[in-house]
Amino acid sequence: MTQIRTRREFLTNIGTASAVILVPATISPTTSGSSVWPWSAPDDAVSHSGDRLSWIVSVDTDDDDDEDGSSKLESLESWTERTENDRRVIERTKHEASGTATVIATPADIGVRARDNQYLSDGLAFESWVDSVELNRTVQLAEPISPESEDVWDEMSPGRLMSAHMSAFGGDLNASGVAFDADMESGPLYDTRTATDAIGIDTDTSTLRVAVVDSGINDGSVFDTDGEEAGTRILESSWNVITDETGIDAIQDDDGHGTWVASCITANDAEVNYRGYLTQSEVLGVKALSDGGGAIDEIAAAIRYAADQGADLICLSLGSPLYSMAIADALEYAVGEGAIPVAAAGNDRQATRWLATPASIEHTIAVGATTTAPPEEAQSAYYSNTAPHNGFTDDSGGITAGAQIDVGAPGCKITARTPTLSGGSTLTELTGTSMAAPVTCGVIGHYLAENPDADLEEVREMLEKTCEPVQNAAVEEVGYGMPNAANLLSGDEPEETQEEAMTDDAAARGLAYRQLSQSRTAKMVVEINEFVDELI
Repeated sequence: MTQIRTRREFLTNIGTASAVILVPATISPTTSGSSVWPWSAPDDAVSHSGDRLSWIVSVDTDDDDDEDGSSKLESLESWTERTENDRRVIERTKHEASGTATVIATPADIGVRARDNQYLSDGLAFESWVDSVELNRTVQLAEPISPESEDVWDEMSPGRLMSAHMSAFGGDLNASGVAFDADMESGPLYDTRTATDAIGIDTDTSTLRVAVVDSGINDGSVFDTDGEEAGTRILESSWNVITDETGIDAIQDDDGHGTWVASCITANDAEVNYRGYLTQSEVLGVKALSDGGGAIDEIAAAIRYAADQGADLICLSLGSPLYSMAIADALEYAVGEGAIPVAAAGNDRQATRWLATPASIEHTIAVGATTTAPPEEAQSAYYSNTAPHNGFTDDSGGITAGAQIDVGAPGCKITARTPTLSGGSTLTELTGTSMAAPVTCGVIGHYLAENPDADLEEVREMLEKTCEPVQNAAVEEVGYGMPNAANLLSGDEPEETQEEAMTDDAAARGLAYRQLSQSRTAKMVVEINEFVDELI
């Protein structure tokens, strides 16, 4: 029997989007006749000619067959040659160390298409050496919506009905302590570094390598080094996953998003207002996004590449409401190689609500957004996704149930100096959890510079101890509180934890989110059990 984990159509809708569910199921030829829902590819599947799609395949790396030095992926290569069908492995996605690659094949080749409501048990997913197969999809990144004030709170999802539902459990989804657009003040990076107590810290960050998995990075003076041998800190090993090219020119950023993220973390600007946190660190750009989105396999490949290139920090200012096992596996690999992934929680609180993938995956530091103010005055951003995840609406089959936000960092109307494609620079103001993630990377980077052997769990534990509480926000919105660079370096702990310091309004809002999450999780368990019963 082969444990397969493949995406199959789940007959429910979230808003107007068709949902799918990731279900672990033990399937063998004796059970392959089980009645299942007919399968068809979702609109965001990465397609090729005809009915050929791309699929992310992980082979069993515990298999002893490769002890003779043969490739872990040799069986997969052989499988593509076994038929006259036009199957092939996408070379740039091959990763021997983790036994992962993307293949182009028909659904019938994979074995997940239902024929007269029957599984095709002779497909790739049923091979003994296959660990998992996931349909490759394109994910689009959610931009913050822009309500002007809390007056719209009741007009938007979750709306009055859901507020009443949560209040029945003892929680109250009120807007007190939540910042809307009109509550946010614009400010330069200096204000953000002030809020996170990173001004005046003199750590040598030249030993750090920071990877930015994003839309690319435009080179400019903000990434230069100081001294007689001045030059760019962006590495020539930077990689454009989409085109499979390396070099600084290969990762040019026509969107500007990745350049902003890199500047926030590492800008060595002449003007103190626009200086980042880690002004001496190396910068590895890994371009996996274009036009506001990217393919799952390319994002996963970018994460693995960053780890293989020795990144100490991997900034992931990206997210999707759909869970991905391929990205989870890539993150597990990166953490095993010593990298610390930091991920944005998502900008979609009024719709998908719960923290996005990859922030919902245990192998990241998950970051929500606050206003750019000292912790005692800061508020949770209205758009910032919250916790605990119900493990249901992201199609993870319960894998992400209970996932929490780790910290809340400034992410509202922050201005950085960003190089442009033309070779100049401009001041760019952005808002989102995409901004809060690099802020958190910057704070953590100071700690890693002093503690180079620290792993993900040590960093998470130190953040738990040293974050300053954001009293206007719930634990479900900001986790342990706001990262504080001085505290993190010294080990000083605030007098109160986030849970102890939050206001009554924030605590009630947090309770409401917990109760809502638990109610959907219970529903998920029932539906998953029914689905598995159908399979066996």
